[in-house]
Amino acid sequence: MDEAVAIAFKQYPQGRPHWIYGAAEPAKTYTVCQDGVDAPGSILQRRCTVIDRYTGKILDLDDPSLPTAAAGEIFTHWQWPLHSGQAFGMTGRILVFITGLACPALFVTGVIRWRQKATTRHKRKG
Repeated sequence: MDEAVAIAFKQYPQGRPHWIYGAAEPAKTYTVCQDGVDAPGSILQRRCTVIDRYTGKILDLDDPSLPTAAAGEIFTHWQWPLHSGQAFGMTGRILVFITGLACPALFVTGVIRWRQKATTRHKRKG
């Protein structure tokens, strides 16, 4: 696993290891994900390198800044930064927090409105 991390550092020397997926079975690969990888024109800083456990060969680069990156790959790379608020710094985190309060607020206001209507219906019958 140390060799896999060293190979990933050769690919992205400025990144710092964030996740390391070990090869639990003989046919599996190592995946080293690094944060803090700056690329021109990209605010996404996470890159993953998939490495063959026996040969040390790089099998795949999960890098949305590559010209060969598919639209689906770029889309999936945006999911975590958008849902965690990391994409736009503190402003993004505050926005995610406020929108997270929307579900409980809708529930509470729904219960209040339901009780108001139930009370009104009860007064009309009585």
